[in-house]
Amino acid sequence: MERRIETRARVLAPIWLNKHIGGFPYLAELVDVSSEGLRIRTTLEPEVDVDSFSVELGIPGMANRIWLWARRVRREGKYEALRLLGTELFDRAYLMQLTRWHAQARSLA
Repeated sequence: MERRIETRARVLAPIWLNKHIGGFPYLAELVDVSSEGLRIRTTLEPEVDVDSFSVELGIPGMANRIWLWARRVRREGKYEALRLLGTELFDRAYLMQLTRWHAQARSLA
């Protein structure tokens, strides 16, 4: 049963982010995006059991990077579903725009 309320979109072009664990950045790829959460594909990171961490995301065409606080809600192999916590209004707006861009690009393809 689908519990998601927010619109989400699969990211068509590679967008990379840093997942900060223990004060160090670890590269991950953004797979799906919505204003409430992300689905990522991890690359190399330590085998530590942390449920929440900061995420540094650069949106193409935007000079600033977005810093988000996330909680892992599910892990399936290298894929993780993240719920965003306490997201600021402007950051949420940027994420909504990113979702719209990728949803539109998908419908045009």
